[in-house]
Parts: sequence; C-alpha cells; structure tokens
Amino acid sequence: MLKNIISWTRSVAFLIIIFCGFITAGTAYAQIEELSNGYVDVYLDHDVGVGAEKINKNIRKRVDEVYLYEQPTVKAISHMYWGLGVYSLDDDEAVDEFMRINECDMYRKFVGDEFEWSGIRDAAKSFIRNNKSEFPTRFEFIIPLKLRDYITRYAAFSVQDEYKIQSFRRFELFATDAFKSSCVKDQTFLNGYPRIIVLELSRPLTIVRVPMSEKMANTYTREKNKQFKKKVKKVAYRTKKAMYAMRDAYLYLRVKIFSHGGLLGRSKSSRLTAIRMMGILEGYEIYADRKKETLFYSQIFVRSKKKGTLDVKLGDQYRILEELSKNGGVLQ
Repeated sequence: MLKNIISWTRSVAFLIIIFCGFITAGTAYAQIEELSNGYVDVYLDHDVGVGAEKINKNIRKRVDEVYLYEQPTVKAISHMYWGLGVYSLDDDEAVDEFMRINECDMYRKFVGDEFEWSGIRDAAKSFIRNNKSEFPTRFEFIIPLKLRDYITRYAAFSVQDEYKIQSFRRFELFATDAFKSSCVKDQTFLNGYPRIIVLELSRPLTIVRVPMSEKMANTYTREKNKQFKKKVKKVAYRTKKAMYAMRDAYLYLRVKIFSHGGLLGRSKSSRLTAIRMMGILEGYEIYADRKKETLFYSQIFVRSKKKGTLDVKLGDQYRILEELSKNGGVLQ
C-alpha cells in the first residue's frame, strides 16, 4: 500500500534566490568558527591566484557512490522534515499532509471513510517511525550564474556583479516543484508543508570568479558567441549587455542539512511558507550547462577514503551540530 511512499523525483533544475549574506547563529557558529581559525578554503585561493583544480573523475565517482544528493522536490523535502524532527507523529494533520504529498491517489480514495483512513494513517505513522533515519538530508541545490570577461592573470571568468556570491551564509531555496498544485482543493500552499527552505550554511560562501584554463575559456566564449550571433540577427543589437546575458553558468551546491529552526510563515517573495534549516556545504561544482556536461570547476570537501585537513574539520562541525540539534534544532 505504501510501497511508493519514498519514490523521490530526480528531475528538473530548481530555482534558488540569494536571500542575504553573512549572519551568526549563536553558540553553534561561534564553535564552528573557532574550528576554522587559520584555515582558508582552497577555492577562495583562486580568487587571488591562478588556475583551477579540476577534480579527478575517479574521485567524483567514488564520492557519488558514498553519498546521494537528492533534488529538493516537495516529496523529498517532506521526508527530510520527518527525518529532522520538524513534525510529531502525534500530529495527525502533519501525517495526513505527508500522505497527500506522497500518496495523493490513496488519500483521495480513502479520506471519505474515516475508519478506513484511520488505519492507513496508523500504517503511515509506522512507516515514518521505522524509516525516518533513512530519509534524505543531503541535497543538491542549483544557483544560476552569469559570467563576464575572462581575466588571464587570474585564469578565471569574473562573475557578473548581480550574480556574485560574496561571503553569503543564508539562501532562500525553493523546491524544484514548489508551485505544483496541492493534492486536494482545500489544501493551500499556506497550510501545507513549507516549500521554501531558508538555509543557513555553517561557513560563508564566496563565488566571485570561476577558474578555468584559457583553452576551456576560449571554447566556451566561441560557443556562446556562435549562439549570440544566431539569436541576435541585427548587428546593431549585438551589444555587450546582450552578449553577457548569454554567458550562463550553473553552481551546484552539495549540502548536508542537520537541523531546523522553526517555521517562518509566508515568504516575502512568494505566497509560499518557509522554514529555517542549517546545513554544511560538502562541496560544489560549476558547469557551463544544466545537463552537467561541461565542468568548469569543482571542490568536493568530503572524501570516501582519503582524509585531508578540511575533512577533519568538517567532521568536527558535524559533531557540534549533531550535539546541538538533539533538542529541537540549533537555531531555536
């Protein structure tokens, strides 16, 4: 009956809107910052230096075998909420919403019979109780970027000003299918599970340049210029602004979410509800395309075998957050 309850959708890119930058979150951040003293993330070095460390494909494959990063669909994050203790099994309405999201046809078929539905709800509670430790907490989020000019002395493209990420810690993230209609008409976006995650990273993220070799940059600009000329037929309209608008890139963040900080109500930027969550950035990749066919640059901070300095520090961060999140979330 519930065999399809954990079938998560892995499709479509998803919209992420940068919400604001640097923040603090009390003791948790203070302890994590102390761990990070004297350490500089490798990718930040490229903002003042030359070259991009292309990740070895064998390492990428090994990491992918260890951790599965889910697409943040409404179904997937509904499981995460239970895995992180956002809802209680004593809350029948929360359990019913889980079923509406994951087993809509079943809900529609049996909700009119409260006796039948009571048994189904109990089965759903047992399923959640027995499986919540396996529900996903690792997700891959996409941030669209726009590139400007290639700077030879940095061996990197600069990121256009409005797309620069400068020491940001907080992001407002939408589920990939955030605006998909609810299962039944009387359930609105406001009274369902949050479809926006206000994610607070344990460390600030900076992406102001995208390192790559001159050869790769030349291939990219030639291809974009070809597309530009094809799209803009009239020579008089071939402005730099129009050209820059076509220089797409995509930042894929790999995040482990640890804890929740309570519901935030309706988002200012949409009619959807939001929830605060805290996570650790385990790595990121920057591609020329949404299909992830052309990799520009990559940093993976979690290794399945070899353990470096950063991996040790990530381990310390995990232990701090796990301890602080035992009593209802580090952000409360």
